[in-house]
Amino acid sequence: MRYCDLDINLHANNLRYVEWLLEAVPQEVLRGRSLAELDIDFLSEAGQGDRILSRCRLASEATYAHILLRNGQEVARARTI
Repeated sequence: MRYCDLDINLHANNLRYVEWLLEAVPQEVLRGRSLAELDIDFLSEAGQGDRILSRCRLASEATYAHILLRNGQEVARARTI
């Protein structure tokens, strides 16, 4: 995580969570579609020095389920259409 990813409390800012979630979407989907909807649940804080793993899976025809993990613990989960 870069210093510019952090807010004044040295936690990742909300926009970074969204960017990390979308990075796991397959490239062919990113190139061929537009984001129509995003629901996100922030479950834990991520801070300086944390390594975040972003995972994404197809949940239905146009819906993706996302999860962000830090040391196996959920940091955020989301749904995109």
